[in-house]
Amino acid sequence: MTSQTLIFWLIVDPITFGLGSIGAYILFNEIVALDHVPYRYEIIPLIKKRWGALLALAIAVSYFFYRLFSVLQG
Repeated sequence: MTSQTLIFWLIVDPITFGLGSIGAYILFNEIVALDHVPYRYEIIPLIKKRWGALLALAIAVSYFFYRLFSVLQG
């Protein structure tokens, strides 16, 4: 592993953790505020309302799997 990739991952890993934590926290709080498990027709308005949190969570998951595959391949 070169120093450039080490520095890159030292920067990206905390960002990934932060984005995933913030996105999951916001979406979890929205679901808890409903006081019940959301039905199918309630999920779409919830996602539209909090699309930024969903985007942050999606970016964090994609970076996580990218990191996982890059480490497993060598």
